[in-house]
Amino acid sequence: MKQFFPDIDYNKAKRRKYFILLALGIVLLGGTAVTFFILKQTMIALMVLVFAVVALTTLPSALSSYPVKKEPLIEVDGTKVRLYNGKAELKASEILAVSVLIDVPKIKGLSTKEEKAQYLRVCAAKKPTEPITGACDITVKDAKGKDETKYNIVEDCVGALEALLSAGVKKYRLVYCLDKLSVAATYPLNGNSSEGNALKELSEKDRMMQLL
Repeated sequence: MKQFFPDIDYNKAKRRKYFILLALGIVLLGGTAVTFFILKQTMIALMVLVFAVVALTTLPSALSSYPVKKEPLIEVDGTKVRLYNGKAELKASEILAVSVLIDVPKIKGLSTKEEKAQYLRVCAAKKPTEPITGACDITVKDAKGKDETKYNIVEDCVGALEALLSAGVKKYRLVYCLDKLSVAATYPLNGNSSEGNALKELSEKDRMMQLL
C-alpha cells in the first residue's frame, strides 16, 4: 500500500497567511461597522457585520484544506483508493480523472509572459527527482451523478499520480503553473501509469478553481 501525506510546513505557512488575512479583514469590517453605528447608519452597519460573519464561516474549510497532522490524505492499495485518512473509500475505476497541479516558484528576471512560459516549459520537461508538493485533485461522481472534485495537496503529487494511474485510473492531467500560465508536463511517468490518457491543457476555469 502506498500512502501520500500533506506537506506540514507548506500547510502551516498557508494557515498562517490565512489567519493574518482573516484577522485583518475582521478588524477592518468591525471598524467599519462601528463607524456606521456611530453615524446611526444601522442597516449598513448590520450588513457589514454579516460580511464579517461570512468571512468567519470560511475558517473550518481553511483548516480542513491545510491539515497539519501527519495523516495520509491519499492511500492506494491495489485498485482501492482511500482519501482523508480513510474517511472516503472508492475504486480506481470510479475515478473519472486526476488533476495534478504544481505551482512553480517565481524567480527574478522573468518579466514577460513569453519568458515565464519558456521557464514553465523547461520545468515541465524534467521529472522531479525529489518529492514535490502540489495539488492532486480527484474527480468522481457524487450521489446525484454529478461530477465532484476532492481536493488534496500532498508532498509527493507526482508519486501520487503514478500510484493512482497504476491502480487503474484512466485519465489524468499533470500541469505546471506560474501566475495565470500553465504548461502540461512532457516527461514520461513510471510503471503501468503509461496506460493513462493525458487530458488537454488546463482550462481557465480549472486554474481559477485551483487558485481558490
